[in-house]
Amino acid sequence: MSGRSDAGGWRPGARSVKFRAPFREEESRVAEIKGVTPHEVVEMLKDGYVYVDVRSQPEFEAGHVPGSLNVPLLHMGPA
Repeated sequence: MSGRSDAGGWRPGARSVKFRAPFREEESRVAEIKGVTPHEVVEMLKDGYVYVDVRSQPEFEAGHVPGSLNVPLLHMGPA
């Protein structure tokens, strides 16, 4: 199930968001990556965090977290 309600809006609590560590963690500059629940996302947004949605533009337009920023992975180049 997606995070959309029948009316087409986003509803918190629809599903968890999972962040995964890189394959070779010892080479990564990321100290820790953890899962974040929809409730935690709502609280983080209230604290000033920015929600970056990496899905394609059509997926984003079909439903997204209000105030989120769409940066499709397809548009990102190498670091």
